[in-house]
Formats: sequence, structure tokens, C-alpha cells
Amino acid sequence: SPAQVDAASDRAIDCTRNFIRSKSPCADGFRWFLRNHHPGSNYQHVLDTGEPLLDFELSGTTPGLGGSQGHWLVSYYPVWNRRGQVFMVGSVVVDITDRKRAEERMAQLDALVAVAPVGLALLDTELRYVHINEALARANGLSVAAHVGRRVSEVLPEYAPWSEPLLRRVLETGEPLRGLESRGAAAHAPGVDHHWVSDYFPVRSPEGRVMGLGVVVMDVTESRHKEEELHRAAVFAGIFVTMVPALKL
Repeated sequence: SPAQVDAASDRAIDCTRNFIRSKSPCADGFRWFLRNHHPGSNYQHVLDTGEPLLDFELSGTTPGLGGSQGHWLVSYYPVWNRRGQVFMVGSVVVDITDRKRAEERMAQLDALVAVAPVGLALLDTELRYVHINEALARANGLSVAAHVGRRVSEVLPEYAPWSEPLLRRVLETGEPLRGLESRGAAAHAPGVDHHWVSDYFPVRSPEGRVMGLGVVVMDVTESRHKEEELHRAAVFAGIFVTMVPALKL
């Protein structure tokens, strides 16, 4: 009868810590969970209340990972018998190790980009800023947040007539442009003539589709000034050498 089936189920699925600890080897994974579960992620709450426990993250190592760190997204759901009692807990476990590792790499990359001494930016196919570091944002005269979502022509209208055709060329051809030199005033140092060398390159999806542009801008003002000083010194030296024979000592 249904009542007998329910009673048998209740006896067979006595989902308690003692039950889990007593079973081997199929319960090895549960034993690992009992050692490593986070506060608030106990499936016993689902048994006691009938409320699901959704999308909590669990990290650790298991024998199958060979000592490396794994990450999982876990949800517990109550399973009800015919009498309206929770007699079992169902679980869904999604391996998010690759995603977490990618997030960690992105966090490391963001930290590196943020402190890079060169200007770095990522543009979408509409030439809107997706990401920009502090060095380039400062040179443009706006905060990092004020760049995101805005087009290059909105942020730098005076440079757009010559820079946008170059950027669109990279998008259309998929070929990078390197070593482009430009000259002008920087927002953080008005009145000072700056020199920049820029690289524009396509950013591709795993399938090879061009999905945006990478921008690298290096301020070479100091080295250009030194080159100009050396050039002036060389010119003066040349003039001096030609004058020496005419000097009467």
C-alpha cells in the first residue's frame, strides 16, 4: 500500500550524519562534505524545514582532484513523500572550477592593468570603452568610470577625426596598427606638449571573430625631449666644428 511504501522509504532514507558516516565507500564524498561544508550550507536544514538551500559555493580538494583546488555550486531540494513529509534531500552540484579560475586570472589581470605605467583600454565594435586603466583615463581627463560605455568621439572629440578611421580599419581588416605616433596636450598637464606611441590590435573571440579592440598608449614625452636635446647638441657641435678653423687663437 502507499502507506507501507512511505514507511519503508522513511526507514531506508534516514539522512542523518550518523547514517552518512556509517556507509562506505559510496559515502566518501559526503564525509568530505561534512568535514568541509561552510556554515549555513548544511542539508539538515532542508530536512528540518522543507526549504531548499540554493546556490552556495563550496571549495576544497577531493581525492579525484589530486590535491588541486576545486569549486562547486551546490543546491539542496526537499523530496516529499505522500504524507507531506520531507524524507529525502535531492542535490544539484555544478562544477564551476574553470569559471572560478578564470575569475581569479581576470582579477590578477585587472590588478596588473590598474597599475601599469602605460595606457591600456578595451573598446567594443562601436568604439565604446569597455575597460580602461587609470594611466590612460588620467591622460584623457576623466575617471575610469566616466569612460565606460562612452565612445572615443565623446571622450576625445578633438582626436576623433583621425583616430576613429584608424580604429575602424583595425575592426574591418583584423590587422593591428603598431607604433603610431601622436602629439598634443594631456588633460592632466595642460600647456605641456606630449608625445605618444600607440598600438591598436583586434581582440578576437575563441571562434576568431573580431569582438573589439585593444589599445596600448605609451607616453614617450621624456625620451622625445631627450632626443630633441641630443639633436640640438649635435647641431650645435656641428656648427662649432665648422667655426673652429676660422677662430684666431
